[in-house]
Amino acid sequence: MGDTGKEGFAAPNYSLSWRISPGQYKWLKGKMDFIKSINLQHQMSSSESVRYRLNKETGRYYLSEESSTYTLSFSPLIRAGFVFAGNMRMDFGYNKTIKTDNRGDVVQDYQNASITRTFQDNMTFNLSYSYNKGLTIPVPFIKKIGVIDMKNEITFSLQGKYGLDKKIVKTSGDMSFGDPKNFRVNWEVEPQLSYRFSRNIDGRLFFKYGQRIDMTQELDGANKTDDYIDFGVTVTIRISG
Repeated sequence: MGDTGKEGFAAPNYSLSWRISPGQYKWLKGKMDFIKSINLQHQMSSSESVRYRLNKETGRYYLSEESSTYTLSFSPLIRAGFVFAGNMRMDFGYNKTIKTDNRGDVVQDYQNASITRTFQDNMTFNLSYSYNKGLTIPVPFIKKIGVIDMKNEITFSLQGKYGLDKKIVKTSGDMSFGDPKNFRVNWEVEPQLSYRFSRNIDGRLFFKYGQRIDMTQELDGANKTDDYIDFGVTVTIRISG
């Protein structure tokens, strides 16, 4: 792709996916049976847009580039999902996008053209465990009942996110890119508990902590950082009658 987006060769859009069940492979001799299945995905797409201008010089007409845009996107670059025995699951995903905006003819007059390059990375992670065997609550003070059997589903999960957004610019008249005009990083983690008691009661308990980091600004000698915290409890009770 290069600094202008014109280097390399054009590749068609494509997507790949694999599903693996380790238990099907006898040569593993049962060593991976704790993994029920593995799902892998990869996808690439690209686009090119060029705008030309008709010029006249010394009685001669010729075409030159007025602007061009190139985008290369991996969505996802890699996505992996693991299903384990015992109602446990893990998912990981990584997306990446590179965009190049050219203003002017970067081939014939590179110095007087301006170029803006944008880089975006996003990663997600999720680990979850589900428990759906129900609960038995003893009621010794009510002899006719004895115990209460509650059919319930409880899911414990840990989610994580990471994002990067970076922009660099080569202005008209320069031969190289300057310092990033925009460079931000953000991340967060969120443990969560979701529950369902019968068909009429459900809810969740969560806690979220994250940071937004501006890599282009400094405060007291360090990058400017904003911390954020969120937590809550939700309960839904359905009443029918």
